[in-house]
Amino acid sequence: MTDTTLRRQWTSKPNKIIPDEALPINTTRHLIPIPSGSIKILAIEPSVSQQQRDHYLFFQHGAFGHASMWLPSASFLSQEHNYSCYAISIRGHGASWVPEYFQMWIMSLRTAGGDSVAGIEWAKVEARKRSGEAEGGMVLVGHSIGGAIMRSILLRHLVKVDGLVLLTPISGSGIYALFLN
Repeated sequence: MTDTTLRRQWTSKPNKIIPDEALPINTTRHLIPIPSGSIKILAIEPSVSQQQRDHYLFFQHGAFGHASMWLPSASFLSQEHNYSCYAISIRGHGASWVPEYFQMWIMSLRTAGGDSVAGIEWAKVEARKRSGEAEGGMVLVGHSIGGAIMRSILLRHLVKVDGLVLLTPISGSGIYALFLN
């Protein structure tokens, strides 16, 4: 007799990790420690010869996404328009720490936001180093659930930013309806 039930299985194998040598020019990978593991951030910097913008961009992926999904856009903005760009993979995404299966299902916006805040704080320090300690402004960019995470962070006043870009964001109530469907 054949077992026809679908087994729920969770893998710690990260998705779409681009090897360091295959990353675009001026792109570096950083693992940022958080209490439960580490999160991955890709830093995409303008070339040294270019005048850097006063603002830097911080990208948050949506569900099933990861930092590498932002590479085409961030590389363009960095190389053609001189923005420092930082893209995060929150826990369970990309090369970041992978929690247990059940923990992924119950992860809240607050928990995901904590990962993002840790990444944002790290990016602030890196941007200051690059600009010679000048305080630059930050613009958050969030896609889908990443937009909801960014909005949640701002509503709780966890970070101060100069701008917010939401790309097809999911509203808080929209998430609940999504899970009921």
